[in-house]
Amino acid sequence: TMGYGLNSFTDFDEPLDILTHLMVGSEGTLGFISKVVFETLPVEPHTATALLVFARLEDATDSLESLIDAGAKTLELMDPAAIAAARAAVGVGGGAGNSRDPLGQVTAPTQTALLVESRASDQDELVDRAEALRRTLSGLRLASPVAFATSSTERDRLWMARNGLYTAVAGARPRGSTALLEDIAVPVARLSQTCAGLADLFAQHGFADSVIFGHAKDGNIHFMLTLDLDQAEQLNRLEDFTENMVDLVLAEGGTLKAEHGTGRVMAPFVRHQFGDELYEVQCQIKRLFDPDGVLAPGVLISDDQRGHMAHIKTMPRVDRAFDDCVECGYCEPSCPALNLTLSPRGRIAALRTIATLPPRNKRAAERLFAYDGVDTCAADSLCVIACPVGIDTGKLMKTQRSLRHSPAVQAAGALVARHWGGAVELLRAALVAASAIPGPVLAAITKTARTVLPKDWIPLAGNDLPGPGTRRRGGVVGDQAGPVSGAYFPSCVNSLFAPAPGGPGVGAALDQLCRAAGIALLVPKPIGSLCCGTVWESKGLTAGANAMARMTFDALWQASGGGALPVVCDAASCSHGLQALADRLDETRAERASRLRVVDSVSFVLNEVVPRLRIDRVLGGIAVHPTCSTVQLGAKDDLIALAGLVAKTVFVPPTWGCCAFAGDRGMLHPELTKAATRPEAEAVWAAEAEPGRFDAYVSANRTCELGISRATGRIYRHVLEVLAANSHAL
Repeated sequence: TMGYGLNSFTDFDEPLDILTHLMVGSEGTLGFISKVVFETLPVEPHTATALLVFARLEDATDSLESLIDAGAKTLELMDPAAIAAARAAVGVGGGAGNSRDPLGQVTAPTQTALLVESRASDQDELVDRAEALRRTLSGLRLASPVAFATSSTERDRLWMARNGLYTAVAGARPRGSTALLEDIAVPVARLSQTCAGLADLFAQHGFADSVIFGHAKDGNIHFMLTLDLDQAEQLNRLEDFTENMVDLVLAEGGTLKAEHGTGRVMAPFVRHQFGDELYEVQCQIKRLFDPDGVLAPGVLISDDQRGHMAHIKTMPRVDRAFDDCVECGYCEPSCPALNLTLSPRGRIAALRTIATLPPRNKRAAERLFAYDGVDTCAADSLCVIACPVGIDTGKLMKTQRSLRHSPAVQAAGALVARHWGGAVELLRAALVAASAIPGPVLAAITKTARTVLPKDWIPLAGNDLPGPGTRRRGGVVGDQAGPVSGAYFPSCVNSLFAPAPGGPGVGAALDQLCRAAGIALLVPKPIGSLCCGTVWESKGLTAGANAMARMTFDALWQASGGGALPVVCDAASCSHGLQALADRLDETRAERASRLRVVDSVSFVLNEVVPRLRIDRVLGGIAVHPTCSTVQLGAKDDLIALAGLVAKTVFVPPTWGCCAFAGDRGMLHPELTKAATRPEAEAVWAAEAEPGRFDAYVSANRTCELGISRATGRIYRHVLEVLAANSHAL
């Protein structure tokens, strides 16, 4: 019965049920599962979460059975070493009352924590269940008072420490070492003895820094070892430890794998766990499904008693920028290139592999990586938000681009930066000329040019290429007689590209909104020659980025009155770029730049302008495309809030993500934007099945509007344009 707790095959209604149950958990040894349909359980929406602190690990594990009997739905264990690692990851030293420390109740180095959670279908039921837990807690040996959190913010703080434990420990490992995570389960009643035995084995085999954490409610715990797998002595220690650990877990009536797959690491011990008779049954079933032994060899079933020591994956020291990467994959869902080339994890894994190759193979691999890794990275840096150890793969790929450029190319980039006003006029003239050429002809011309010139410099233009926007000029926008409420930095993107058809553009909309609110914004006089510098940084032109940063900062410092006024920018990506000016400045300027308050126009209007306006909510529905920069700026909720002021319903596609237009990258590599936006476009089309669902489509950045408009076939415009059309002075 393969461990499914069935008395006989007669428990199955149909032969197909037998095959289904055999396939579940077979890890590819019996076949490949191409599709899965789950029977789901309803979510209980009301939740209360608390952190229970115990003086010792055994006090926590001894309490599990009573907590389970009291109705605890979740019991997550963190031993003292795990708590220390979690605190180090968030940069705190601990201590009660530390608001940055989700483990602030833990005050002694030997204390252990259990994260307990109760869930219910309604609030009254939750109160009853939490009260049942409280009665049980009164009889436990707790080291600190317990308070249940019900708000999502408070609960998220508590879960933050637990969810990031693997990467917190792995990220703190010595450079070049590997973090090995193991997964075992024992009867809950035997968990205390098992944890004590593991602690003894850690000490015996020299793994003093190991941590224990996991899903204690099910007797399922994880522990992590960090060691340098390039050293024979450490490999020998690992082998000895593994054999002792197997004996310990099986002696406690446990299983060598629980939620994680058996894989090749535990395959040599499967016979030991199940016994010769049941192991032979498994081998017979394997031969029936796979007589030639081609499916997942060495997984689950293996005659190699040292198979777990073969093909060990090491973590070579390559670059301090990403050596901390544990390849956890948390970054992958946010990557625009995930379904096209490489994810952030894939890029780092590729760089590690390339570093170990001989010179001839390395050159060939680098040529492949140039497109898969460097060219098709949108460099939006959403990955750093998801990364528990703070690796910015987007920034890393910008560095790779900079390494391509010769000193002459870098000097040319700096020259363009110093004469950006003239360069913008040349680009505007090119757009005027391009607008006179039929779209198919323009696409053919640029496509031909890209066959002989570098694709990373020649855009693929077509029908959706807009004409030039409005020239930027210094002066005052808004109410000329009103109080100056900020320095305004109109983006050169909006000067290069005309607004979406039928709209005035974000600059005109912001001017109209400020007039209605009775306030003014001061535009720096040399604005026509200034830029946030993102275009240079994105292309790896560091000299140009630095030159532009100096000029832009000097102008903004003066316009803002030495930082007294906020700096308002009308393109989210440029707002984000301006916030990073200090990174490209000398020490004196950087110190002053840190005092500049850069605010995206979306947030500025919501907080400073909207309170002075009367707004008509006349639209039925509005679709919103957040951008990677609005997330980086913390302005995503502000964007959605502005849309909600003018529409009865606001739709944010659940599959939204970075459009990967990334300035000009969507024109240089349109396949990247196509792959990145497909899920969001499908969600928008599905939502439109309801007739008249959306009266407008909005975003917060002109190039992103181009990218998502291309993907959906709908006209996206800046949210301020829609707001201005439905706003009036009080």
